[in-house]
Amino acid sequence: MMWARYGTDDRVEGALSLLRRAAREGRDLRRPALGAVAAAVAATGARLLGPLVVRNGVDLGIIAGDRTAVARSALAYIGLFVIQYAAARWSLYAVTSVGERYLRRMRV
Repeated sequence: MMWARYGTDDRVEGALSLLRRAAREGRDLRRPALGAVAAAVAATGARLLGPLVVRNGVDLGIIAGDRTAVARSALAYIGLFVIQYAAARWSLYAVTSVGERYLRRMRV
């Protein structure tokens, strides 16, 4: 019961109009926000491709006895790891930047 006094159970009147107004205020932040989404998608894609590269290395390299296939798969995995790390960092930076710019606009 002690949390109820802070308004956690209050309903927002006109929630749709509030969302529309917030969207209007942040109209010029759409491109940076889409960039953040694109970076998050790239990071997720790179992370999901990792097991496929490992499977390729095992199937084409270890089972077939081809060391170059194993080396190529290892290099591709390292490349995917670097892409995933960079894209995740960029996404975090972009989301934080967009959020801070929006909040600064609301305060000024």
